[in-house]
Amino acid sequence: DHGECVLCGAMLPVACSNAHIVRRSQGGRGVEQNIVTLCPACHREMDEGRDAKALKAIVVNYIKDFYPNWTEASVTYHKGGTT
Repeated sequence: DHGECVLCGAMLPVACSNAHIVRRSQGGRGVEQNIVTLCPACHREMDEGRDAKALKAIVVNYIKDFYPNWTEASVTYHKGGTT
């Protein structure tokens, strides 16, 4: 994401992908297809804000530009090792 928040476009001082699309607490895997760069404010809003579902939809559309076959199931841990 070149150090840029994929929601608001803010340039982050340290370029790092830091937000899981499917949260780790919901079984989201720590793989490239499940992680995007968000500034702290957008990360908080996507996780807990009033518009969390709408923001997540924007992020999902963004990641699908890179991974057209992306699904939540494909980035979620499944017991028994199948993904």
